[in-house]
Amino acid sequence: MTAFKAAMRAIMADKGLRQVDVAEVSGESKSYINSILSGYIKSVPFDRACRIIDALGVTLDEFREIERQFENPE
Repeated sequence: MTAFKAAMRAIMADKGLRQVDVAEVSGESKSYINSILSGYIKSVPFDRACRIIDALGVTLDEFREIERQFENPE
């Protein structure tokens, strides 16, 4: 699981957001959001990531803080 996907899931669960909610607010399609959350898309372009993070209702810094919890140390 990518750290981006895990952070997205954690924030969505915490805020009670559904995929369709994130899709509508971000302007991305529900299938694109689903593809990220299902693991099909592993790398999200920065501009799309910013729209999704905004739709989650957190700042980029807040998102990165949550995302770091899911990063694998190498």
